[in-house]
Amino acid sequence: MSFVGRAAERSRLTAVLGQLRAGLSAVLVLSGDAGIGKTQLLAWTIDNAPDIRTLPVSGYEPETGLGFAALHRLVQPFLDDLAQLPEPQRDALATAFGLMAGPAPNRFLVGLGTMSVLQHAARDAPLLCVIDDAQWIDQETLDALAFVGRRLDAEGVGLIIALRSSGPARPALSGIPEHRLSALADHEMLALLRSAAAVPPAAHVAARLIEDSEGNPLALLEYLASLSAEQLAGTAPLPPALPIGERLCSGFAAQIARLPGPTRQLLLVLAAAGPNATDVVASACQRLGIGRGGADEAIRHSVLSDQATLTFRHPLIRSAVYEGAEPVTRREVHALLADVAAQCGYPDLAAKHRAYAVTGPDEGVAAQLEDAAARARDRGGYAAEATFLTLAAQRSVTGSEDHARRRLAAARANIIAGHGPLAERLLEGPEVTGAAGARFAAARVEAILLSNDARHARAPAMLMEAASTVPAAEPELARQLLCSALRAAVGSRELTAGTSLPAVAGALLDLPWPDSQRASAVGMLCYVHGGAHNDCSSGPAAVGGAGRGAVEPGPVVSGVLQRRMHRRSERRPRAAVPCRVSAR
Repeated sequence: MSFVGRAAERSRLTAVLGQLRAGLSAVLVLSGDAGIGKTQLLAWTIDNAPDIRTLPVSGYEPETGLGFAALHRLVQPFLDDLAQLPEPQRDALATAFGLMAGPAPNRFLVGLGTMSVLQHAARDAPLLCVIDDAQWIDQETLDALAFVGRRLDAEGVGLIIALRSSGPARPALSGIPEHRLSALADHEMLALLRSAAAVPPAAHVAARLIEDSEGNPLALLEYLASLSAEQLAGTAPLPPALPIGERLCSGFAAQIARLPGPTRQLLLVLAAAGPNATDVVASACQRLGIGRGGADEAIRHSVLSDQATLTFRHPLIRSAVYEGAEPVTRREVHALLADVAAQCGYPDLAAKHRAYAVTGPDEGVAAQLEDAAARARDRGGYAAEATFLTLAAQRSVTGSEDHARRRLAAARANIIAGHGPLAERLLEGPEVTGAAGARFAAARVEAILLSNDARHARAPAMLMEAASTVPAAEPELARQLLCSALRAAVGSRELTAGTSLPAVAGALLDLPWPDSQRASAVGMLCYVHGGAHNDCSSGPAAVGGAGRGAVEPGPVVSGVLQRRMHRRSERRPRAAVPCRVSAR
């Protein structure tokens, strides 16, 4: 079938190939709605680059929470070249890929290492990395690809990334040239329909298909495949109008329903297992007694691609297979995959499948998910850690201490991963009191700060309120909360609502401080407070002689307060300072 339309897009992709052939580098993001033609354009690009080495990698939804999973697939052909990298870059990549033990890798070094690997691979001939369905690529890989994309110049490396227009992946790729695909025109849709149909459909049927597809090539082709010969000829009625999502799922379901039972079972196993689980899928199918014939039927009906590795022809088909199965059937398949993954030596994958195989709280599953989160954190997979901890909280007994602990841990992990709204939702639910409640309140404020909305101004007051609930036996927690409030108040300045910077400093002054920190800490707090507090009334002597040689403040107060002091010193003479702070 010939390529229809997209002249502007193909011209731009041709320019990318031309730059590579000239020894330069090129980067481009293709964005658009699902089924709009991004994958076909990538395939066209690869077909028109026989002289360029191409590395195609697709994002898969089950791997979204597994840190560096897609990067590992991209770099896998060059893992033997890691030894030629500078040691910091080599160790960062090796740790990220689980090839060596060590602390969580530095993201900057992971990005540099990725760029060095690709440059080395392109030393003799140009290299083109083709990334499809980037909206399902893990955040850690996206960060590394964006790092590389913003720095490529004349290395002979090309990077084309295709993703859906809306979604969490797009902000990570800011700063990279983008081309958005729009809907095809009616005459282009008609040309596509004529080229794809074995027998031209009746005129009114063609008009209906084009109208309902709304310029989306995938919708048109899937409808064409799902209609009977009688419907295409206009001798049988067409289905009633439905929303686009349901129409597509209905079309997929009609195709799948015509397949034999063992084939449908294989498709569900493949859909639940996700990509790069070839040995797990093979072992699961062996247990179920499904042979190669099951896959052949799916390939013959264009549900699976005719490739060495079993893959769905389109990710929407996978979604239709999975969502179309009964919930109890899906849980049985996940339980089977969990057992098989454990036997194959994939504990993290096994824990994830066990989470989907149970319907309610399960302490054993929650504990395994916590272990998986710890392993992800050690690899620097912060998004994966957040995913595992979120599942662990969901599988805990509501209202228990473990539930509260896991909710808080999951919230903090999601905050680190930049998922503020999810963190806020995790902190909702059964009320937690005492010190644990104060920690919940603090985490909730951290999540709110990520949202950068109007609530930002109330963050200092919310943190002060949380500090007021801390038991007297835990002064360090109260100090931490109030120091966070101080930092928030410095950030919001005159927009602060419900309290003020001097009020926060005064609350900190009311707390007991360790002897090693009290002198210089109280000195700086008096400066910010303005001198009206009792501890400030007698000058330097009242705070232990906070002059030259005083003990340096602890990390909870030093950085922000010293910057605040510097700004104030530019606005008023030093003679107005009520108490002195030691200078280094």
